[in-house]
Amino acid sequence: MKRLLFIVYSSLLVYIVWLMPSETKASIPINVMPLQTIQLYIIALINGFTSPFVILTNLVGNIILTLPIGVILFRYIHQINKWDVAFFSIYIPCYIEFVQFLLHIIGYGTRSIDIDDVILNMIGIWLGVLFAKLSQKNLEG
Repeated sequence: MKRLLFIVYSSLLVYIVWLMPSETKASIPINVMPLQTIQLYIIALINGFTSPFVILTNLVGNIILTLPIGVILFRYIHQINKWDVAFFSIYIPCYIEFVQFLLHIIGYGTRSIDIDDVILNMIGIWLGVLFAKLSQKNLEG
């Protein structure tokens, strides 16, 4: 059952971050300014330019998307330490954004490349590890 859940999650992750169609852009939208997109969403929400649902799906969605990765890391890498978590929480989101960039180069990409996605994905992985640790402690004690 665990293997099936892993396959389903991995397939959904690949579909969502690389294959799911979205609006096609003429150029590659790249944001390298940390927190710029998050700030724009907050300003848009305050001024009523976009719905809370759009913000929720984009910001919280990026966290929830990678939360299972943190759980998987904790469960399957025995004796995982904070440096392993730090490495994977940086590497995996950067890899996702890099592949999105490559897909743009070959003419298939429809996603933006955004440092804020990396930050939100990192938070998701950290929360996943924390959730797995707390779950393990509750089961043990």
